[in-house]
Amino acid sequence: MSDFSIRQGETLRVTIDVDNDAVSVKMDINTVPMITQTGTFTDQSCELAFTPEQTNTAVGSYDYMLTVTLANGDVEKMPDGDCMYGNCDFPQIIICESIGVTS
Repeated sequence: MSDFSIRQGETLRVTIDVDNDAVSVKMDINTVPMITQTGTFTDQSCELAFTPEQTNTAVGSYDYMLTVTLANGDVEKMPDGDCMYGNCDFPQIIICESIGVTS
């Protein structure tokens, strides 16, 4: 999973591609308050769009996580929780300062 860098108040579009029978996805960004966006897959792809109002938050780096629901009802969280090799870090949304925007 990739880190993303945007400016405050910018639209953030994230495309999620899967190689399984995923039905829907939820992306949570660990800001205060939490920013959440959900979508459904078409042909194993889903685009989530976060609005300028959602990204007009304090400058900083925020963890994010995906929750994918499969056709059989199983739920997968990404990144996965296999911390055996110490790679448990979450990917980041980095919100940079923007002129003329206050949070």
